[in-house]
Amino acid sequence: MSTPRHGPPVRRITHLLDIAAHAQAFAPPHIVWRQLLGPSRVPAPSPALMFGGAEAAVARQLFGQIDIAAAGCFAMTDAAIGPGGVIIKDSTAFFGATLGTPEAQAAIIAHRLNACAATTCVAPGAAASLFGAANDRLSLLTEVMPALWIIAAAGYTDLLYVPIPAEAHPDARPMLLAAGLSASQLLPCDTIDSVFRSPRVLAPARLGHGVRFSPLMGEATRFWTTKLRATLGVAPPKPQRPLFLSPRDGDEPEVADWQSIEAAAAERGLTIFHPEGLSLAERTATYSEAKYVLGFDGAALMEACIFAPPGIPVCAIRGNSTASARLPGLAAALDHKFGTIFARTDSDNPDAPVQVHGGDVQRAITAMSLMAS
Repeated sequence: MSTPRHGPPVRRITHLLDIAAHAQAFAPPHIVWRQLLGPSRVPAPSPALMFGGAEAAVARQLFGQIDIAAAGCFAMTDAAIGPGGVIIKDSTAFFGATLGTPEAQAAIIAHRLNACAATTCVAPGAAASLFGAANDRLSLLTEVMPALWIIAAAGYTDLLYVPIPAEAHPDARPMLLAAGLSASQLLPCDTIDSVFRSPRVLAPARLGHGVRFSPLMGEATRFWTTKLRATLGVAPPKPQRPLFLSPRDGDEPEVADWQSIEAAAAERGLTIFHPEGLSLAERTATYSEAKYVLGFDGAALMEACIFAPPGIPVCAIRGNSTASARLPGLAAALDHKFGTIFARTDSDNPDAPVQVHGGDVQRAITAMSLMAS
């Protein structure tokens, strides 16, 4: 049962960039790092197809990163999970890309916990810091759910408890429940002042850093999606029909002529799929039948990558902004044949809407159908 306490005071903030050095700063078994795969430097894989023109800055962001961080899990005894997933141990708040917690966030939380009494609960088993339990779908799919596999692969079999803030993404609870956690293992929390103290806190390192993902991402994704499909009664992935992902109502993509692109896809026999508003089971079942997928760069296309049969062609339609550059790395880590159609910008009028050349869409569909056959 949970009991109220005062939050732990924070006297310093520590960066976990140098994993080995910080692990040695505490006498075992107070803090342990179990590494599943070491860091590596690997060139980004080349896209299977590309149409339109990518500006130099965008190309560098999409394909320039060569560093892939180590994968593994921290375990700290007698520690606490603060707001936003910040780990607090021996009056130290830990931050860093490894934990998905920026320094500024750790500093704010440390100040808040020192300034007022927080509601501290005791988790009856091991508590897991899953990066704030995903306030958006992208973090939920690529950080929170793979963390379940990391914990299992690192050899931890504790009964796991996960703090879930009220403003977490609507899919967070259903996904965690479908992946095998019980309702009693999901601990409601307040992102402002909730602190969970536990005999052991598990902090899995993220499998995605920058625009690249660990080679373990495929195995991690299969682990939790297989459990989720079984719970939801969804058949295993089997390519059956090509999909075009229609943008969400009221959330039009940066490409101006998206309606004509959707019409062209329908004429070529692609199933027009509107994922927004559908249940998790409905979306999972549809993605699991994808023969290939064409859609606008964004969270829906990344969700399709997660649930689609491995190795299918996936093509993103995008402008030349430097935002949302993680899709190629995710698709590559999941063994998909990834491609991009870049919209064209009017060089004489940079404020004009970007447009896709109709021939590029037709050629991409033809290429994907050949690759999928």
